[in-house]
Amino acid sequence: MTKAKGTAVASANSTDVAGFDYGDRAGSGYEGVSGEDLSVPFLKILQANSPETDEVPGAQSGMLFNTVTKKMTPGAKGVGFIPCHCEFSYIEWV
Repeated sequence: MTKAKGTAVASANSTDVAGFDYGDRAGSGYEGVSGEDLSVPFLKILQANSPETDEVPGAQSGMLFNTVTKKMTPGAKGVGFIPCHCEFSYIEWV
C-alpha cells in the first residue's frame, strides 16, 4: 500500500470549459428546430371511424398511418419493425 504524498488540492483558475468561454453562445443551436422536428412518431391502424379516413385522400381502414410524416402504408404490406428495448413495469395498487 502506498502512502499519500501530500494533501494539497489543485485550485481551478478558470470556469471556462477547455479554455473556451461558451457564454456568448448560450441558447444557440436550435434556431431551425420546431415542435414537429421533436415529435415522437406513432403508427396508427386506421379504422372506419378514424379522423384520417375522412381528412386524408386515399385513406382506408386497415392502413398504417405515421403521425409525424403523415404517410400511409397499406396494412397488408406492413412495415419493418425491430424491437430494440423492452421495459417491464409493475404497478402496486395501494
